[in-house]
Amino acid sequence: MIRSIRRFLFISLFVSITVASSITAIGNYLLDKKIIQPYLDTELVRIYTVIEKLHQLSVIDQPTRNKITNYLKTTNTPHFMFQIWSKEGKLLFHSANSEFLSLKESPIGFSDRLIHRDDWRLYANQDQLTQTKIIVGEIYNIRNKLTDIITRNNGYILLVTFPIFEQPFLANVLPLLLTHLL
Repeated sequence: MIRSIRRFLFISLFVSITVASSITAIGNYLLDKKIIQPYLDTELVRIYTVIEKLHQLSVIDQPTRNKITNYLKTTNTPHFMFQIWSKEGKLLFHSANSEFLSLKESPIGFSDRLIHRDDWRLYANQDQLTQTKIIVGEIYNIRNKLTDIITRNNGYILLVTFPIFEQPFLANVLPLLLTHLL
C-alpha cells in the first residue's frame, strides 16, 4: 500500500512539474511574440520619423541636402531599407539595398511583403510637409531571431531549474522507491 502511494506521488509530482514547465515555456514564447512585435513596430515608426525629419531638413538648402543625401545613401544595412517617393511618383531617396525595388505601392501603415525570398515588415506614411511618401522596412529574420533567443533562454532556465526542483523529492523518495521495487 505504501509503495503504490509513493509511486503515485512521485509520478504525479513529476508529471505536474513537466506540464507546468511546458505550459510556462509555450506561454513565454507566445507572450514574447505578442510583446516583441509591437515594440519592433514602434522602433520602425521611430526610424520613419528620423528619415522624415532628415528629408524635411534636406529641403531647406542644397549643402544640407547633399550631406543628408550622402548619409542616407551610404547607410547600407542589409536588414533595413527605406525609400522616399515624390507626390508625382518619382523616387527621391533610397537605401542602397532597395535601389532596384519599388515600394511605391505599399499601403499606408504597416504591411508585410515578400522581397527577394525574405519576409519584410514595412511601414509607410505620407509626409504632409514635403508631400512625399516614405517607406521603411525591416527584415523579419531579425524579429524572429530575437523571439527565438528569448525562447531558447527560457528553455535553458527550465532545463537548469527542473533538476533542481526534482532533486529534493528524488533524494528522499528515490531510495525508498528503489528498495521497494527491488
